Amino acid sequence: MNRIKAFLVILIPSLILIIIVTFGLIKDDKKSVGVNNNYAIGEIPKYFDGDLIMKSTIGEEVNLKNLNGKIVLIDFWSSWCAPCIAEAETLASTYNRWKDYDVEFIGVAIWDTQEDVDKFIKKYDVNYPIVIDDNGQIAVDFGVAAIPEKILIDKNGKIVKKILGPSSSKDLNNIISEISEDSLNLYKY
Repeated sequence: MNRIKAFLVILIPSLILIIIVTFGLIKDDKKSVGVNNNYAIGEIPKYFDGDLIMKSTIGEEVNLKNLNGKIVLIDFWSSWCAPCIAEAETLASTYNRWKDYDVEFIGVAIWDTQEDVDKFIKKYDVNYPIVIDDNGQIAVDFGVAAIPEKILIDKNGKIVKKILGPSSSKDLNNIISEISEDSLNLYKY
């Protein structure tokens, strides 16, 4: 009788997992994994108005007001977050592709240590500014629900998209291209 119970304890959760994975694979909703198409629109939060200057891990000043005229991707992450680790190389390579086209990335490491962030930056060759949000206040001000989460700001300083979860390089490139085209009014006659 104990063997039957043990077998059922293993079998039932396994079947549920198989059903969920199978449903996810056969469902064809043509949405990109990790991208929330119901994005947020709004102003940069008050927290970033005025003279607030954040310091990057290498002592650079990071001020969003100084980035008007650029598309800005703010990535909220942590060095201990598995999906953030999986996405690190994608973000680094995507930034390298766009850095010469008025696009800036800012990484915000939430609840992390300088030592762990420095190791992460070195390991994944991250060459955009990283700010440590040790108490999570910046994330709260942006309404971050979970990490990784990315906020995209257009050239006019408006939040135009939130990306929940990890993203592929293809998805990020498409989204940045779309925002870039919208900022240049290429679709307006």
